[in-house]
Amino acid sequence: MKNLTQFTLCLATLLLVLFPIVGLSSCGKSEADAGELLAMVPSDAGAVAVINVRSLLEKGGAKFDGNSFVPTEDMRMAGATDSTNFFAEFIEGKSGIEPACAVIFSEGEGVFCLAPLADPASFKKVAAERLGTAFVSSEGVEVCRNFAVKGNTVWGRLDRQEIRADEVNRFSSLSSSQSILSVKNASRLAEFSADIEGWANIAALLNNSGMDFSSRGMTTMALQTLLKDPSDITFTATSEKGRMQIEATIIDSKGNTASLQIPTAEINTETIAGISASGETVIACGVSQKLIKSLRKEVDNNGISMLGIIMQSLGSLDGTSAAVLGRDGNSLAGVISTTGENTLPLTNLLNESGLSVTVDGKLLRIISNDGEPSGPLNPSEIAPLFKKAMFGVVAAGSLSQKTSALKIDRTALMFSPDNGGLKLSMDIYAGSEKVQFMASLFEALAITNKTGK
Repeated sequence: MKNLTQFTLCLATLLLVLFPIVGLSSCGKSEADAGELLAMVPSDAGAVAVINVRSLLEKGGAKFDGNSFVPTEDMRMAGATDSTNFFAEFIEGKSGIEPACAVIFSEGEGVFCLAPLADPASFKKVAAERLGTAFVSSEGVEVCRNFAVKGNTVWGRLDRQEIRADEVNRFSSLSSSQSILSVKNASRLAEFSADIEGWANIAALLNNSGMDFSSRGMTTMALQTLLKDPSDITFTATSEKGRMQIEATIIDSKGNTASLQIPTAEINTETIAGISASGETVIACGVSQKLIKSLRKEVDNNGISMLGIIMQSLGSLDGTSAAVLGRDGNSLAGVISTTGENTLPLTNLLNESGLSVTVDGKLLRIISNDGEPSGPLNPSEIAPLFKKAMFGVVAAGSLSQKTSALKIDRTALMFSPDNGGLKLSMDIYAGSEKVQFMASLFEALAITNKTGK
């Protein structure tokens, strides 16, 4: 999944303000207008994201006065040891980038970013010094490795490949019918209110994912079984106090939420809270008898198979199943809700999987042969995070080695029925509940630069 991975990593980099161009631009309104930049994004782009960096910087503690701002000391320290990008120059107002929106998009194997310039000469001076080579003029475009300047716009290839003048000229001369603004589901990005908003075409992502034909076909079939006419994905990311919130929804070709086509069941949070063991990860899902009967009917129509035998074992499932896992992934404790009838096949399957089972009314309480797990997550405390979800995972741990100073309390990933469709939400909890996530992030980057850890 090379292309999707590159796009995702670039978005993460933008969020961490570790790559230049996006970190050098901002939007002056709570609802940002990215129309002019999106007009230079081709209609065949597989994914597009617009970033309101002004909002992210303000949430990080920066004080704006018009188009200029006073950074926090943590922001200055975050860029103090930077030798690979222009964040330090941006903080000091020397980058030449105009305070406006930035756009990142993928096309084929390339991942590109563009932003407007207030002072092209200043940007070229800073970039040439940082990259150790001068800009070269070609076909009306000035190019310096993976950066290019044409008029008052700077372009960058975020996959670190050298950018070509013909690429920039092609993007810059798109007609209205050739740009992403002509794509119904993507044109909504022209005006946005979240810190980051994006769109991706599912077919394009699969075609550029690196999957073989068979795997792409199976993935497409699975999506079409789960949802009616799944065409695109829309997503947002917003810094809140104590957390970063990311949400995504699958939409159909008409721009509406793609309808779920399978029976769903919400997770019962009280069932999760009833697990006594603590651990590193908590996972839960809701399974209704209606879903079980539907799946069994589908499997039975295909004749005898291993899947059919497994489905027979799962026939008594009804309600919430949840488990707590330890750090090693082997220790486990959990609970499975059933109809209370004909549970022997399920019990045998669990025993064969190395789990001990105790019947508690309609519940099957399970524990691994390796014993109970241990860890910081208490099921009764985090159970409310699963409210209204049909599947969810909550995990403890830090974000990455690079930002080890940012203490991630937990990350919650939930799949929930929403407006007849499916919503994915991920909340990354870090720092104080009274402090914006971005402020905690800049503080962590500053500490990392101070200590080297």
